[in-house]
Amino acid sequence: MRRFKISTAILLSLLVVSAGAFSTAASAEEVEAVKVITHFDEEKGLSSNQIFGLVAESLGKGWGIFIASVGGLHVYIDDVFLSIFQGRKAVVLKAEYATTKEGDPTEILWTYAAGEKGEDDLIYRIVSESGLWTAERLNPPEEEVTALSARHRTLYIGTGSSLFYIEESELEGDLNVEYREILTGVSINAIASMGDGTLALGMKDAKSNRYGLKIIGGEIFGVTGWVEGLSGREVTVLLPTGRGLVIGTESSGVYLLGEGGEVRKITTTAPTAKINDILLDNGRLCVAADGGLFVGDLTTLTRCKLSGFGGSVTALAPGPGSLFWVGTKNNGLYLVEYRGAKK
Repeated sequence: MRRFKISTAILLSLLVVSAGAFSTAASAEEVEAVKVITHFDEEKGLSSNQIFGLVAESLGKGWGIFIASVGGLHVYIDDVFLSIFQGRKAVVLKAEYATTKEGDPTEILWTYAAGEKGEDDLIYRIVSESGLWTAERLNPPEEEVTALSARHRTLYIGTGSSLFYIEESELEGDLNVEYREILTGVSINAIASMGDGTLALGMKDAKSNRYGLKIIGGEIFGVTGWVEGLSGREVTVLLPTGRGLVIGTESSGVYLLGEGGEVRKITTTAPTAKINDILLDNGRLCVAADGGLFVGDLTTLTRCKLSGFGGSVTALAPGPGSLFWVGTKNNGLYLVEYRGAKK
């Protein structure tokens, strides 16, 4: 496994941009409003307007944001865009917040990077400590990676035909690593690791042709195996919260698996189409969907218009204070403020 370190000083020679800011309120027909604080696109230094994933740069509430896009993996921090890697599109991005033996917080990012050819695909492990990122590269499983989840130093990898895992302690060595297979003959769209060996999987079983949400290795709110209330729903996103597991789907909206194993659909004021990402921040539930940006709570979600953009929203991450980041399919990156219901 090849390692390299990236310092801020080295990266200053890469993409540099100051934060151009502008503000606008959502249109009058929207019940809930968001205010755009800042917008970045390729003209303002963003590597690509097509964003696949966002992760906050640190545990604390700051301005730093990791951006996975067609242009690779970059971080925006201190009004500067810095490159972690380029030349491969960063397709899947997940983070694990852990602590060192000394008790210091550590952020570990996992990203799947797809090259022009299948043999160019890589998985990157990026450790962020004290402003220094250490990036390690390893070869992925032979199949295309469709989902990642990390918890307690274990990485789970979903593909179009299998579910694998590997312990971080096994990553010392060559670029080539040996993954252990948990399930075969399954197509994995989403993974949520609960940290106790329990996994929630958005999946399709090739043998039975059954698809939906399946719990393995334990139970969630007393539920294990296939979750009946989501049978036939193609699950795309999973977010564990203190009040239940929030589930996004391909075409059926957003659901909550809560106390007693009840599955309840969260009401939306407009069609969502495919759910791409879910964020619970400052008590707000935010949903990125092909149908736009939706904000609300675990009961109701309302579509919020972004100024000058009505297309697909692909990624979300917490920002400083009460702000949050919004990534889009073709219009770059927004930093927005939720302003609540219009009077």
